Amino acid sequence: RVRRTGGAPAMMMVRALRVLCLLLSLTAGQAAADAPAKKYELVTDHLPSVEELLQTLEMESLLDTFYNSGFTETFYVLRMKETDLRMYAREWEMSDDQLEKLRAAIKELTVEREVIEVVEDPLVTARKELRYGKVVVERSTASFEYLRAHFSNKSFPIGSLPIRLATPTDACTIGDSEEIASTVAITLRGNCSFVDKAGNLSAAQVAGIIVVNNSSEMFQMAAGYATGAAGAAGTGNGQLEEDTSHIPTHLPVVMVKDSASNVLLQATGAMNLRVHFLPLDCTAGGGGCVPLLPEEKEVVVEVDSGYLD
Repeated sequence: RVRRTGGAPAMMMVRALRVLCLLLSLTAGQAAADAPAKKYELVTDHLPSVEELLQTLEMESLLDTFYNSGFTETFYVLRMKETDLRMYAREWEMSDDQLEKLRAAIKELTVEREVIEVVEDPLVTARKELRYGKVVVERSTASFEYLRAHFSNKSFPIGSLPIRLATPTDACTIGDSEEIASTVAITLRGNCSFVDKAGNLSAAQVAGIIVVNNSSEMFQMAAGYATGAAGAAGTGNGQLEEDTSHIPTHLPVVMVKDSASNVLLQATGAMNLRVHFLPLDCTAGGGGCVPLLPEEKEVVVEVDSGYLD
């Protein structure tokens, strides 16, 4: 008799492989289940009007019927499910031929695209909430504290921008708008409201605004009755309602102390000097205020020795 050896180990190996394959299959299935579901939206750029759609289908007589049923845009027609389509077809007394043509048109016009959700960097999101920071002028040995205006855009530019002085300096009117377009405009406090200054400079298409205060203090500039800005309108019931449509909320607007005026004015007189808005987080601990973004941590805020090129 011949004894066969190795049969049991071989069977165990086969079973182990089967178990491993099963585990891999379950893991892959769980990963697919955990993956976020893709979202799609209807493409509407190419859609004809309801009137044009019905004319193409030779069903112009149903135009008022569609409108009265709430289908004022083709978008709503395409969102109908099959059961809804059949129900409305009976209600509108459509023939089978008309129903089939409408169903075919819906199928042809329905084009969907994947919705790409852009997830913002959490640090950028947190940066938008910082109201305090420093204005850093290139080739300067010092930086200057600022407070963001209440009506300012929260998305401060990342990186440096050219700097120019508003003409006239109070920005209550605007002279040469081309000279300050796409720059950070420096304006002095006084003679008109903060909102008026911001509105004038916004019309000149500046990229940001620095208001130099006339004292050693700074505060968050407001837009309202106390600012002197025109914008309170009567509501007809004896109450005043503020019209905020004239407030330019798309620009970064900050206030600095009067001690910053000399350096800022000198910077606007030199060619190619640029300025950074550097929002600072004062809650991070360590006894100081620091930028949140890694690239902004590289900006030199203070120079106490050496020289600048």
